[in-house]
Amino acid sequence: MKKESQVIFDRNVVEFVTVAAEFCKFLEQAETMKRDIFVDTSLKILPLLYLKAAMLPETEIIGDDAPESYVTEETYEVLRINLAGILAEKDDYLDVFIQDMVY
Repeated sequence: MKKESQVIFDRNVVEFVTVAAEFCKFLEQAETMKRDIFVDTSLKILPLLYLKAAMLPETEIIGDDAPESYVTEETYEVLRINLAGILAEKDDYLDVFIQDMVY
């Protein structure tokens, strides 16, 4: 049990949680940002979050319970509307189903 509890104090875990908390704070405060600042910050923090997640140590699931979810549908929808408002007409996503059209 000692080894399992020490994994949360691993340097990579602490750094990931720190970046994840900053990302959440960034999204919560995004409503007041201008588009160029939002995009610039997103282009910096998302790769960092990805890198920190890739460096997390291997873990084992303890017990049969699924992890708890803290994001409600209402919270998600408010965030989605705020981000759509920031990105406005630039909020596009290209989804291609024909292989010849991918590029």
